[in-house]
Amino acid sequence: MLKKFVYITGFLDYLVGIATAAPVFLSDDPQQIPSLLSLGAFLCFAAASLMWASKDLARRGCIVVWQALVRVTAVVATLAAIQAGIVEAMMSLYGLEEAAIHGMLYGICAFDTVIASVYIIGTSRMEGHSFLGLLRGRSAAGG
Repeated sequence: MLKKFVYITGFLDYLVGIATAAPVFLSDDPQQIPSLLSLGAFLCFAAASLMWASKDLARRGCIVVWQALVRVTAVVATLAAIQAGIVEAMMSLYGLEEAAIHGMLYGICAFDTVIASVYIIGTSRMEGHSFLGLLRGRSAAGG
């Protein structure tokens, strides 16, 4: 079940990566191009990594745990950005109302927090290693 969950969430990262990069082609702000394209490409890389790791979680579980940390970092960064006023910038970029953007961002944060928790707890239980052991690259197959 964890294997399928990791694979599916990895696949969904492809869609998020493409959606992240897409506004570059709709925006008149050239300052957005490097960050959005880089973030979109990173998300596609994360998708490929997760889908690859899901094929052999016994050996590649540490990749899933590190991806969980990336998700937690993204949640913290998003919450900080909301406090710093990113919503106004997103309103002009996407043409959405403030309430819609707040709902979208908080929803994404909740979704990613749940995914990160499943990744960490599921991989730790499946591998029989502690969270710290998985951070150090421990796996059932390699130590």
